[in-house]
This record gives sequence, C-alpha cells and structure tokens, in this order.
Amino acid sequence: MSDVRRGLAQARVHWRLALLVWALFLVLAAMAALPAWRWLDQLLGVAPEGDRLLEGLNLALLRELFQYDRSLTPAIALGSIWTLAIVALLVNPFVAGGTLGVLLSHAPLEARGDPTRAPGLTRQFVAHGMQFYWRFSRVLIVTGAIALLVGVSLVTLLSGLAEELRARGLERPTLWVRDLRILVALVVILLTSLIVDLARIRIVREDDPRAWQPVREAIAFLRHRARACLGVTVAFLALMAAAALIYALVASLVTPRSWVAIVLAIAWQQAFAWTRTWLRVGMLAGLGSVVTLARDPRPV
Repeated sequence: MSDVRRGLAQARVHWRLALLVWALFLVLAAMAALPAWRWLDQLLGVAPEGDRLLEGLNLALLRELFQYDRSLTPAIALGSIWTLAIVALLVNPFVAGGTLGVLLSHAPLEARGDPTRAPGLTRQFVAHGMQFYWRFSRVLIVTGAIALLVGVSLVTLLSGLAEELRARGLERPTLWVRDLRILVALVVILLTSLIVDLARIRIVREDDPRAWQPVREAIAFLRHRARACLGVTVAFLALMAAAALIYALVASLVTPRSWVAIVLAIAWQQAFAWTRTWLRVGMLAGLGSVVTLARDPRPV
C-alpha cells in the first residue's frame, strides 16, 4: 500500500500533467466525434425520435439509422471513430514518453538559451515524448506481438477443449470453458499492459536505447515482484472502477432535456475522464516507485 500512497501523492503533485493528457485526448475525441454529431444532427435535429438519445445510447435507434440511411455519411462517421483508434495507438508512445519523462526525470530539461530557467510542463512533456517515442513504439510492437501469440494460443486451446466437451454432451463444463476464454483474454491484456509500463519505466530511468532487453527485464521483474506490481495495478483499477460507478450512478439519476442540463452532463462526463487520467498518472507513478525502490533500496 505504500507504493499506492506514493503514486497518489505524485498524482496530486502532477495534477497539471493529468490535465494536459486529458486535454490532448479530448481534442482527438472531439475531432473524431464531429462527423458523427453532424450526421445525427441532420437526421434527428428536428425529429421526435432524437429525444430517445437523451436517455443514453439507444442501439435500436442507431441500427435503424444505419439501415435506412444509404448515404456515405454513416461510413464517414464510423471511419472517423476507427481513425481515432488508430491515431490514439500512434499517439500512445508519445503520451507515455511525456508522462513518464515528467514523472521520473531527476532533473528538468534545460531551457534553450537560458539554462538557469527550467522549461514549462508542456515543453518538458513534448521533449520527453519525442525523445522516447521510437523506443516506446518498439516496446509496444514487441510486447503486442508476444501477447497476440500467447493469447491466440491459449484461446485456441480452450476453444478446442470446449468443442470436445460439447461433443461429449457436457454442457455445463462447456459453458465454464467458454467463460474461461474471456477471463484468460483479460488476464493477457492486463499483464501485457503491465509489462509495457515496466519496460518503459526502465527505458526512462536508464535511458536504454534498446527495446527487446527492457521487455525481457520487465518480464523478469514482474515475475520476482509480482505482488508489488499487481498490488499497485489492482488498487488503481479498483479506484477507477469506483469512479466509474459513481459517474454511472449520478448520470443515471438525471435525464438532460435542456441545453443547460446537456452541458452539465458533458462536464460531468469529462470530469470522470480527467479523474481516470489522473488515476492512470498515479498508477504509473506507483509502478515507478516499485521499480525505484527495488533497484535503489533505501539505506538501513
């Protein structure tokens, strides 16, 4: 729990860093949502059916819109969402480099032309993001390839076992194995994300130009420090789940039917988005604390 407390303390200190990351992704999300918003406004701007969306995402209504609208606008709206996913994947190493660089730097980068003045947060973030971009990208590719291989192998093995159980008429064990596939996939995703974070923390701390060696050391570190690493990760995931629950409970109590209520609902949603980003910064700081104390133990 001490690493979790250190992570939360670092998150409180670096709240502006979380605000910067939140603002960056807000701009990207707004750019992707604009085509979808224009499409819905054209179809439902003056239609009574549009009020059904005030109560939340209505899949039946959206399915009807895609079925009866034969123009290119729905394809453009969906394409913008896929474009956002691709852009977010490409921006991930930059954001991670800027975040970890600010969190783990022992000394700020010198300002150009004025070494006596430390640069601002945005300048540090951009400089670190550019400095570690290609190394973090290679770590993501290497770890993703390993995770894909392991995940596909395990899911294929469990699928074959489920088919064998179904052929023998064992319905209940078949359902258990099929549910186990989902659990295995989630565990693989969790461990992959954790390995990527640990490898990137090592790169920032030691300025390692390689990609494969930090991944190997991250896997070994996770194997020896599994309790500490998983403890920090699970604790912050629990805090994120609690924040999501509070957001959902409050959002479900109010149906925004006026522009003022809609703006407040959007503000509430973005407050949750910033909280999630702030907790993510705290989790990275907590993992950095685990790595730092393991490599540089405090003197007795």
